[in-house]
Amino acid sequence: MPIELQPFVDSLDAAPEALRDAYVERDGKFFLNVVSKEGFALEDVSGLKTALGKERTRADNLEKTSAKFKDIDPDKARAALTELEELKQIDPAKEADKLANTKFEAAKTQLLEKHTGEITAKDERIGLLTKTVENLMVDQVATAALAEAKDLSTCFFHMCVHTHA
Repeated sequence: MPIELQPFVDSLDAAPEALRDAYVERDGKFFLNVVSKEGFALEDVSGLKTALGKERTRADNLEKTSAKFKDIDPDKARAALTELEELKQIDPAKEADKLANTKFEAAKTQLLEKHTGEITAKDERIGLLTKTVENLMVDQVATAALAEAKDLSTCFFHMCVHTHA
């Protein structure tokens, strides 16, 4: 039966006797002394998971917000802003109806531009989060493979010791 190694124990008595030398004390606990190699290590990723969860929530919120502006054309929004600047020069008393319509179009254009910026920022953030998740998944699989390989080598060591004893 393979030995299950704990990443840390409160007391060395909880670790397999043959592997107690593989644990080092830090902050009142005993941690399995794993050397980092080729990007793989025994690390506490709870902070990363928390940050990832927050960023996912943030990305979801941005996506929901940006969905409100999905039908807005950014080029038309820019044109409306230009038109708004022109309208600021017009005498409102002479062209009240025209001015109101132009201001409406300018506000619409402004919203479209804002939406475009938010969508771009969201897309970049989603790409970064996706890459982070992929990296975390690779790290997790590699850590599991290293743990399994260590379990197999430990079993082999015990078989050799018991065979020669």
